[in-house]
Amino acid sequence: MKTSTTKLYRSILVGILLCLIVFLGAMPAYQYVSKKSISKEVSHLIDELTQSPKRQEAAFLHLESMGTSAVPHIVAHLSDVRPLAERTVRLPNNFPSAREPSRYYEAEQVHEALSALLNQMTNEKFPVFYDGATFQQKMANRDKWVSWCRTHYPDEVSICEGKEGLN
Repeated sequence: MKTSTTKLYRSILVGILLCLIVFLGAMPAYQYVSKKSISKEVSHLIDELTQSPKRQEAAFLHLESMGTSAVPHIVAHLSDVRPLAERTVRLPNNFPSAREPSRYYEAEQVHEALSALLNQMTNEKFPVFYDGATFQQKMANRDKWVSWCRTHYPDEVSICEGKEGLN
């Protein structure tokens, strides 16, 4: 009886080890697919910002809900100066000391809205000039975000810089 119990435990242990080996061996491929999937989703949602006010609001909420894993992919889109579907950007006010349930931004272009969203998601803020910033000022803002992204996401520098994953 003792030998059959020992064999059973040994078989279970070998099965668990084989599952771990297969899972750990597949991880780099899974991570690559995951980053590619995030990149596609972020690109799609950013396109939605330019379609209609309803789609824009839903896209902002979805982008924020993706969390910090989406940040480098959002930074990669800061060169986008297409007009937004609607100038008013409303984001939930998640700050602990918030007095109002929403934060409102006036933004004309995707860049300005993404900069506001990044501020919301990271609590980091770089000067951005809404309504009237020059292209050079917007690109200087983008460069600050890219530099910040390189520091905070060192394994995703090529994504932060927009060299990988943009569709």
